Amino acid sequence: MGITINKPLNCLGSSFLMPISKRNFFGTKWLQNGDKNTSYFPTCVSGRKKRNRISRLEKEQGGWYTTDEEIGEEIAQFYNQLFTCSKPSEFDEILNGNPGTITEQMNLQLTRHVIEKEIKIAVFSMHPNESPGPDGMSPVFFQRFWNIIKVDVVDTIQGFLHTGFLSKAINETLVTLIPKIDNPLNLAHFRPITNGDEAGHINEILECYGKASGQQVNINKSAVFFSKNTNGREKGEVLQKLGGIQQVSQRKYLGLPLVVGKSKNSVFRKEVLLKSVALALPSYAMSVFRLSKSLCKELSGMMARFWWGNDQGEKRMHWKKWTDLADRKENGELGFRDLLCFNEALLAKQVWRLLTCPNLLVSKVMKSKYFSKSNIFESKVKARASWIWQSLHSSLEMLENGVWKQVGDGTTVKIWKDRWRECSKTGRVSSPKPNGCQLTKVSNLIKGK
Repeated sequence: MGITINKPLNCLGSSFLMPISKRNFFGTKWLQNGDKNTSYFPTCVSGRKKRNRISRLEKEQGGWYTTDEEIGEEIAQFYNQLFTCSKPSEFDEILNGNPGTITEQMNLQLTRHVIEKEIKIAVFSMHPNESPGPDGMSPVFFQRFWNIIKVDVVDTIQGFLHTGFLSKAINETLVTLIPKIDNPLNLAHFRPITNGDEAGHINEILECYGKASGQQVNINKSAVFFSKNTNGREKGEVLQKLGGIQQVSQRKYLGLPLVVGKSKNSVFRKEVLLKSVALALPSYAMSVFRLSKSLCKELSGMMARFWWGNDQGEKRMHWKKWTDLADRKENGELGFRDLLCFNEALLAKQVWRLLTCPNLLVSKVMKSKYFSKSNIFESKVKARASWIWQSLHSSLEMLENGVWKQVGDGTTVKIWKDRWRECSKTGRVSSPKPNGCQLTKVSNLIKGK
């Protein structure tokens, strides 16, 4: 079953074909009506040809393929090996431990008859000016003349979905190898994702995982680290079996080396610098001033960039959020400080000093100015209060949640306002104050008893 077009392409008219052909040929998508065919477009064509042309390929044994025939044979052989499976797919082990998630209703929805409307939506969702296949038809042709060819298109697609048969002519395509680096030397430099030969149980596990999950190992982004005790012959055999994975001298994960030798100085220098220098520098300011969230975020970003490293200003991938790295070491993280939380903790520590050391000069000054007739937890932020006091006052809630008063003789402990009951989660009396009750201090309860 195929698509038959009875009308010649000339009926489309040069006004339609020329702009489309120029866009596809020149490789630029911003050509608009009225633009002149200046030297810019031929320059684009010559540049693309020069950049994409494969003039030679390096042999595995050394030497070069230079003629078109040799290069073509090498490419065909390479991809025949690449897409040939040496072992059949075995999913029994995976599927046995995977509970069924497709319900009967979902299965009916997935296997129902595909209607014309769904096929049309799929066709019109394609970019109209993508490169055409061997038939020379880009998606814009099917979109523009849908009313003429829709019967053939719908019959072909529905027939394939019902029978599983698709004509080889329809399935043919043009494959262009796009270089991923400047001056490519072999076919590995033209492919984004590759599969190599199996290397024992490692490759079997990776293949099984890839087939079951739909994800594929990117060989170009993978690397192998060998011990110093591994000889060159064994390294070569392993690399060959792994299908072109490159060897590296040292690898890091989340900024830390996978292998730590006898010398620990260079390995942990960044962690020491961050914890003892970068995080210590703002400590004094953070103990008396509340830093803005934007400033804390900027400082955290600077430390994250230093941790992950950079080369001549080039940004590196941050493999984990800074907030995760700031988690505790017992949770498997690095224990870097969260600047916002650290700032609040330092401010609460200063408030605790005012509370527990009332004879200090700073305690006397603060009390006389901001809470002369009450305790610090009942104080308010007055108009035109200093930024130091506003900063300290902002940490009162956190401190109060963790402070319980010692009863003693009870003369300074308020029954219904203060936290003094150890058997209560909040520390306060849960029952409301009765009307007409004259008891205010815990000392009244003690004396009454």
